[in-house]
Amino acid sequence: MPQKVVGIGPWFRSASNGTPVMSPVAKIWWRRWVPACVFLACWFFGVWGRCAEVRLLTLTNFQEFTRTTTTPPAESVVLTSPVLDPGFPWKELIVSWNASTNVALSVEARPVPPFDSPFYSLGRWAAKPSPESPRESINGQRDARAEVKTDVLVLNQPARQAQVRLEMRGPEAGLKRVSLAFSGTEPGPTNEPLRNAWGPELAVPGSPYH
Repeated sequence: MPQKVVGIGPWFRSASNGTPVMSPVAKIWWRRWVPACVFLACWFFGVWGRCAEVRLLTLTNFQEFTRTTTTPPAESVVLTSPVLDPGFPWKELIVSWNASTNVALSVEARPVPPFDSPFYSLGRWAAKPSPESPRESINGQRDARAEVKTDVLVLNQPARQAQVRLEMRGPEAGLKRVSLAFSGTEPGPTNEPLRNAWGPELAVPGSPYH
């Protein structure tokens, strides 16, 4: 007995087993036109929109970080990364992390070169805040090189590389991941719309709905 097929847009669902099956027309559209649409969208926004370049660097192996230990009573380990290169001049940096609840972190970053740049605090975090391990952002960080806007490091001039420094209390195994989101120069001005492609405007009288 043939199966009854119920249509739902470009998809078809078999009534016997409920498995969705794509129609031949939808398959052709998906294979031929979706890649072309994605390419054109990327080209348009990348060339005409002049969008800022962005890159995400995710670190899960901290063996190459240098380690120092602070003195008691607030004993902690300080991890300083090697020089990190996003591959383009960057002006903004956001640092995020993934850590277990038994870890407290103080996160800092700086642009390099020059290598005498100060580290800027991008936040202190603890699952259970306390006077020794607060959860807060540091206000008032601004100098001739950069400014911290909440938890975003914003440079006055682009830099090629960066370093991140973490002061951590708790087991080092509790630090799972650190990600750095770099953003390049600011986007260019918005392009004017192509008004000649809008077509004529029809004067249609309004009608209230009842």
